[in-house]
Amino acid sequence: MTLHELLVPGNVLTLFCDFTNPQKTKLLVLVCLNPQVTFFIVNSELNDFRANRPEVREHQVELKKDQHPFLRKPNSWIDCFKVVRQFDAQEIARQEHQRIGKFEGVIRNDIRAAIRSVVKDSRSLENRFKNGILQDLKDLAP
Repeated sequence: MTLHELLVPGNVLTLFCDFTNPQKTKLLVLVCLNPQVTFFIVNSELNDFRANRPEVREHQVELKKDQHPFLRKPNSWIDCFKVVRQFDAQEIARQEHQRIGKFEGVIRNDIRAAIRSVVKDSRSLENRFKNGILQDLKDLAP
């Protein structure tokens, strides 16, 4: 897969995240390219922090395995509370080339719409990221 094909908002990639504790590969949803490559992390469960704080909980978008077969567990959650900007195009290409990272699939249009809704109403995201996500994360053509 070419870098151009990988870098499409709505694509889900597995990438090695050296900023998590412990460091590990994670599913990430690419949500915009401008002002820079930006992702949201996919978590396989809602931890107590995310579940018990309304301002964080309202930023979680559920993914179901029956609709997104690349998931490893029945339900996962896209964490739209905080953007991930640790990857540039060169790092994504490096990880994909070395088979550390890989393309997993794409999110459905209803999930794209849910993310846009969360982002639009978010009080935690900076406007430059909100604007980029709302502009770049479009629905797939039918």
